[in-house]
Amino acid sequence: MRNASIGCLHTVDITDVAYGGKGVGRIKGKVVFVPFTAPGDRVIVKITAEDRGFSHGALVDIVDASPMRVRPSCPVYESCGACSMQHIAYGDQVKCKQRMLEESIKRIGRIGGIDAVEFAPPIASDAPFGYRARSRIHVDAKGRWGFYEAVSRNVVDIRSCPVLNKPLNRAFSQIRDAVSTMQKSMQKSGRVKSGKKGCWLETVELGAPSDDDKTVAAFYIKEDKARELQAALFDVSELKGIQVWDTASGKKVFERGDTTVCYNVNGIVYKADISVFSQANHGLNQRLAGSVCGLAGLTGTHSHQARVLELYSGAGNLSLQLAQAAQEVIAVEADPTAMENARSNAGMNNIKNVRFHASDTVGWLTRNLKDLERTAFDVVVLDPPRTGDAEAARLIAHIRPNRIVYVSCSPPTLARDLSVLTRAGYRVFKAVLFDMFPQTYHVESIVGLELVDKSQRSQ
Repeated sequence: MRNASIGCLHTVDITDVAYGGKGVGRIKGKVVFVPFTAPGDRVIVKITAEDRGFSHGALVDIVDASPMRVRPSCPVYESCGACSMQHIAYGDQVKCKQRMLEESIKRIGRIGGIDAVEFAPPIASDAPFGYRARSRIHVDAKGRWGFYEAVSRNVVDIRSCPVLNKPLNRAFSQIRDAVSTMQKSMQKSGRVKSGKKGCWLETVELGAPSDDDKTVAAFYIKEDKARELQAALFDVSELKGIQVWDTASGKKVFERGDTTVCYNVNGIVYKADISVFSQANHGLNQRLAGSVCGLAGLTGTHSHQARVLELYSGAGNLSLQLAQAAQEVIAVEADPTAMENARSNAGMNNIKNVRFHASDTVGWLTRNLKDLERTAFDVVVLDPPRTGDAEAARLIAHIRPNRIVYVSCSPPTLARDLSVLTRAGYRVFKAVLFDMFPQTYHVESIVGLELVDKSQRSQ
């Protein structure tokens, strides 16, 4: 039966922003989530859906605007799902995200006994716009290039994006023009049916190196158009290298030029294949790496005796930083290309005290748990995907390191995994938010934990 309140209009005072970027208000005590609203707004809301404990609403009109509110700089902001906080002044965005992190850890973590956490002042991005050095652009059957809508898989057509840095925007413009010209030529010759503008091309992944202005691109296609694509892109001056992947097989079918994304973190030079994860905000990545080392306790004169285990180590973004201040680092990563990049980066920087293991985290911990329980690791660092890893947290607790540093891009899954660790005898002593993704609700956070009873350590 259709809920009678759906479609009804209400005047709502917005008091907060929830994780996900929607404003939070109440209607007769019941929480309602409303996109494109800001704390301090009084708005007219139309109820669009009802759940048992909360409602969803759409913004109809602004009665009184919040002092946080600003005019979004992007013309497709309200339809594009990539950003959700452009209508809020940047300094206020950071404050809202800090509350998201604190509330997630306090609310979800309360079950695991998390309390008295010191939340450090949030670290804002130096550039609220033009900061993003990586991006995935989708292409649909109608020839639209851009990001998905917030509530569908429809592509919002764009020519540029204010969040992308200048090299990415230049490359995107040239690539789109080149592929569109190729498509028209193929239609005229009959090699592609009229109307199938983008059916064969699904996604373009772009990465901008920091050592020059050239960009790397990976194209994901579902038809055999690799030869035509490489010909079309031959004169695109903003590209230094390309890869072409077949989405059906998941295999790379073509590669040309230098396809590594290059960046520098505190004097260490990295090269990561375009298919391998690397941080999108190069500027803030340097400060994040320093904070990880600080929370790991690798800053004093005795830190060079420390043994560190890093899980989900990727291309060595943190491993090589940790190695500068530790006796030994053991790095575990499942992606074979990322592991190959990490080994190469260690050699390129003459870093010899990192041992690399190509394996999934839980499998490696499970296979080696007995040996790890007998090994005295001073610090365990983990940087899992957005889903977190509660099982890895449970296994880490058996190793009993003095400290654990958890890097997370999802406050809810972070809080869940912290509860596992606190129930196992760890105390959260500090949490730091890094606003790696301005204009969106996404955040990066680092949490430091220490073993409460040091006599429980493995010897």
